Amino acid sequence: MLVRMILAIATTLPILSAAASAQRPQDVRLDNGPDYSGALELVSRSVHGAQIAASETCVFASWEEDREIWFSRSSDAGESWSAANIQLSDGSTSSPGTPTIAVEDALVAVSWRQIPQGVLLMTSTDGGGTWPSAPVRIDDNAGTNIDSLPHVAIAGPSIFVTWLESIPSAPDVLFLRCSRDSGQTWENPIPLAATAFSGGGGPSVAAEGQRVVVVWPDGRNGQPELFANSSDDGGVTWQLEDTQVSTSFDGTMERQSVVIRDGSTFVTWISPSDAFIRKRAASGVWEPIVQLNTEPSGTLRFFGNPRLAVSGSTVCAVWSDSRNVSAAQPLAFDAFARVSQDGGSTWDPEHRISTTPPGTSASALISVAIEGSSISALWQDDRSGAWGVYLNRSVDGGRTWLTNDVRLDTTDNTTSASQVPELAAGGGRAYAIWKNWGPMRSTDVYFNTFDAIEVPSGCGSGPAPVAAGALSASSGFRLDGSALVNCSGSQILLVGSCAQPPIALPTWIGCGTCSLAIFESYGAFSDPLVVGPGLDSGFGFCVQSACVAGACIELSSTLAVVLAN
Repeated sequence: MLVRMILAIATTLPILSAAASAQRPQDVRLDNGPDYSGALELVSRSVHGAQIAASETCVFASWEEDREIWFSRSSDAGESWSAANIQLSDGSTSSPGTPTIAVEDALVAVSWRQIPQGVLLMTSTDGGGTWPSAPVRIDDNAGTNIDSLPHVAIAGPSIFVTWLESIPSAPDVLFLRCSRDSGQTWENPIPLAATAFSGGGGPSVAAEGQRVVVVWPDGRNGQPELFANSSDDGGVTWQLEDTQVSTSFDGTMERQSVVIRDGSTFVTWISPSDAFIRKRAASGVWEPIVQLNTEPSGTLRFFGNPRLAVSGSTVCAVWSDSRNVSAAQPLAFDAFARVSQDGGSTWDPEHRISTTPPGTSASALISVAIEGSSISALWQDDRSGAWGVYLNRSVDGGRTWLTNDVRLDTTDNTTSASQVPELAAGGGRAYAIWKNWGPMRSTDVYFNTFDAIEVPSGCGSGPAPVAAGALSASSGFRLDGSALVNCSGSQILLVGSCAQPPIALPTWIGCGTCSLAIFESYGAFSDPLVVGPGLDSGFGFCVQSACVAGACIELSSTLAVVLAN
């Protein structure tokens, strides 16, 4: 492969154009507060629980700001947002907490806990364009306390909301309520379980077709464990007996991650010292528990629960743990990912995806999303002295990851800190949202998106090629090469699968320290290159500029691309 690639570079075609360096999009601020462009804000603003969801190129965001629940949407993959944010809560709230958002096609549901009213929900049937005049109250037990944040899921026109209530002098009760007509009417709440334990972040619900699964922490056996119940007829009937999912559970963590895809259910959790995943097959049988961290076992601490994404037969679990902690760095956490390529039957070795030296920073609160063969993981990290949002990505279904992770947020570390990122994917892109602590302890909500990222590689003398226009499989786009500093000959574009890590070239081939980021070549092309249409949405590849620079080969840094629709 390397010999063929060198020959391709040596027979480069005349250069037709040169392009400027790839530019990362600036963060987009979504909240309602004034923008002082980095100046001290005179009024402190409180923002919590920013959440994000996507349906193809439509992106939806919800958050709590100054004790109210807000919503914004983009219909063009995050390029532009609502002219004015929409207030979903009714102005009578007190400490509502983090909202939860679910989306399927044009149906959007946002639910939250509102004191003293209870569990409230708003639905939109036109992709967030219009909303009812007031939220619907989902719980109906006056005088009770809502002990957990609600969780919502959508399957077709059906909406499912679950929550935990405390009743005086009685065990806490787990409830679920269903609407079968996109939120127009609601059936009576169903008490699914009586539990003596109200920790662990509350219940989680997932739905697909007629299958609905609820997972929650339960103390019926004297100590908290995870239990589950399911319905195969859209929530009309439920199992007579709950299933204990875990055998060792740390009940102090936040909500569990549960996903249903193609009839199979996946649940992740942690014990006091290990991370786990378990699958419920489409047949309804719970398969054996799989420990995610392969080593060490029984000694770890975790920063947040494992998160989960599933697409087709690809299952990816991500988490951060303390295996590399030391006396010098007692709060060090590293980010890890583990992938199954066959629907959870077997698992690849785990990958460390935070790429600072092990045990030198806190990589925490990780999120994950899958689009086509591309897996993106996002987390907060304090490597630069303040929290920032960092990204790693695999374009081959999790088999390989970037050698160097990439900082996503573009905020100034000296005046602010970015935390609690969340991630969604659709339309060939990944979408990120997070909270930023600014001057005077004011907090804001920021967004960014990516469909192509620069992979550090080449000879250090040229930035990555750039894409002109949207990276669309249906309409096509153009790739422009970078201006190589030392290129004294003709220049081409190399296109192929991504080499992870990039391949180091001997000094007699490359111009000094040089690396090739193309593993399997799809060809060497004139610059610029018009691509498509006709490729599949979600298809990923890498592009690198190359030329013969005197007696050696000059290579640019690399653009990793994933196609949208």
